[in-house]
Amino acid sequence: METSIEIQNSVNELAKDLLREDEMGAVIRAHIRLESIFIKLVESLLTSPSHLKRLELDYDGYVNLALALGLDDDLGPALRALGKLRNNFAHKLDTKLD
Repeated sequence: METSIEIQNSVNELAKDLLREDEMGAVIRAHIRLESIFIKLVESLLTSPSHLKRLELDYDGYVNLALALGLDDDLGPALRALGKLRNNFAHKLDTKLD
């Protein structure tokens, strides 16, 4: 299935990004890549993915939809924490990972 290959390629690119960036870059790129993976994953599970864009989902919306479609519930808190961390970096330039 081509979507599985695309998702695996995105995961590989995510790993590369995390190793080459500073903290802010790593968080922002991880967030962007994970959101892209969610979109591909959700689209692959839908019979009519063209309707998905009309929902105008944000990152948290994609997390909720992925969980509703069967993603392990235990991943929800970590994925939401990543979204919160990304927002902190986006809105507070002095954010640090500790």
